[in-house]
Amino acid sequence: MKLQLYSLEEVVEKLDGLNLKEVERATGISYPTIYSLSKGQHKDYRLSTLVAITKFFEVKDAVEEVVKQW
Repeated sequence: MKLQLYSLEEVVEKLDGLNLKEVERATGISYPTIYSLSKGQHKDYRLSTLVAITKFFEVKDAVEEVVKQW
């Protein structure tokens, strides 16, 4: 399966309005890292961080799509 990682700008947009503590619990990414991602701070993020946040959004988007159809 091919995974397309989100850009920092996309991550910032998708994190807007979310409870960052819930994102931390769901992804296993530390709160300071989630916070810096949400603010668009450019850092050398680990590949595992980018994969985890991408997977989180893919699952979140899939669940929202299913909910819309019901």
